[in-house]
Amino acid sequence: MSAAWRAVQADPEGVIAGFRHHAARDSGVYYYGLRKQPPVGDTLLAAWFLYMNKAGFNGLYRVNAKGEFNVPYGDGKPPTLNEEAVWSAHRALACVAIRCGDFAGIACPPRAACYLDPPYLPLNATSSFTGYTRGGFGPGDQLRLATWARAQADAGARVVLSNAGNADALTAFESRADRVTPIHASRVISCKGAGRQPVREYLFEFQGGTT
Repeated sequence: MSAAWRAVQADPEGVIAGFRHHAARDSGVYYYGLRKQPPVGDTLLAAWFLYMNKAGFNGLYRVNAKGEFNVPYGDGKPPTLNEEAVWSAHRALACVAIRCGDFAGIACPPRAACYLDPPYLPLNATSSFTGYTRGGFGPGDQLRLATWARAQADAGARVVLSNAGNADALTAFESRADRVTPIHASRVISCKGAGRQPVREYLFEFQGGTT
């Protein structure tokens, strides 16, 4: 959510104060009432988003077909915010230009290092989920991204992209990447703690000849 980044960049005190306001009133009733009516304005929306993330189920973000945030209430533990992390992000964003839009409208400058973290291709038929936004992010978008990453590297940037450790990811990215590295990463979204086991992922590196 670009509004959250803009607010942390411009008004970290307001974001923290807004989160504290929500956290002090936390309950299932409060959460669901607030979920129905996201506020207007970057600072208020950032505080709302952070509260939804901390009080909602497993820190998940997703929307329905109407674009409405629809994550259920979490376990009822008091939501907390790492306020120093907010201030650290504020300092890091001091000279950063924040943009929100389709990746195809962005060009990586030559010699820039770019990291891409798209929604992952599903590991199996029951794990398919691309509904972070209303339009989703399907196989066609993955192929568009692979082509875009190759073009950025050919223009002189270095691009690193992470994705699922399965054959579909290899099909989408391997032929366009210069290097493929398998890694193991933990999972925290599984509803059962025992199901949060490390899984294989891939890092795909795209590097042009002028970097």
